[in-house]
Amino acid sequence: MLKLAAVSPGVPLGIAPLAAARQKGIPVVGELALAKDFLQGTLVAVTGTNGKSTVTTLIGDLLRGSGKKVFVGGNLGTPLAEYLAGPQECEVVVLEVSSFQLDSAGEFRPRVGVLLNITPDHLDRYASYEAYVDSKMSLFKNQQPGDVAVVNGDDPVIAGWLGKEARQHSPWSLRGEIRQYSVCETTGRAGALSGTKVRIVAEGEAGKKTEEYELAGTPLDQAPNTENAMAAILAVRALGCSPAAIQQSLAGFAPLPHRLSLVDEINGISYYDDSKATNIGAVYSALGGMKQQGKRFGAWF
Repeated sequence: MLKLAAVSPGVPLGIAPLAAARQKGIPVVGELALAKDFLQGTLVAVTGTNGKSTVTTLIGDLLRGSGKKVFVGGNLGTPLAEYLAGPQECEVVVLEVSSFQLDSAGEFRPRVGVLLNITPDHLDRYASYEAYVDSKMSLFKNQQPGDVAVVNGDDPVIAGWLGKEARQHSPWSLRGEIRQYSVCETTGRAGALSGTKVRIVAEGEAGKKTEEYELAGTPLDQAPNTENAMAAILAVRALGCSPAAIQQSLAGFAPLPHRLSLVDEINGISYYDDSKATNIGAVYSALGGMKQQGKRFGAWF
């Protein structure tokens, strides 16, 4: 007797065989749903239309720099299912997760969830843009008090979903602690950008205090990586990483390939490889970071 149907993220959940399975009471789940019963260790999950791989990798680096043994994978590199089948020797598991994976995630519950942004994408898969937004927001639906939701406070779609009216129409509500970050020094934000410094409001034994992390001289000192750095810092501070260890690891971060990588400068024109910008939101974000004074920029590859 078939007990469940394990589905690959690339398979649409509405196809006839899966609909027939559900009609027979057979659960249709993806690999993220396995985390509830099999995963050992603390779970961090990162999603968003753009920037997932960079932030997932950066969080892993910051955690390792703080002395933690970390697995990094999911939608990036090694699948979660492969890690679950092994000895599970890491104390923290950091996953990049896609909307397709979240659609079949069951009771997947990250201790720290990170949502970077939402812009139109994969609309050939979803019935509407609103359905895609709901998929991304579902990262947080199983969180409980004590869990942390790190979100981009400048993203209008995320802000709209978090609004009171949107919450009233949702079948679930956020129960984790929401920590928002912003490129502006906005009151009430857990993280904000001030020049080249990230300012984080942290809770300590003596109450709230403000910490500063310098991005100048690191590979993260220009948009959109300044936002990526804020998200990652908030995530690892929620897990107790020390400010000193975080600052040291920021300086040593190696950016992933094909993401605003300088190819060459010819006759005063800088040529960049940003071939991982596969949607409009990614290109818009990258162009927003191209503000070097007196520079001219050439082709995108």
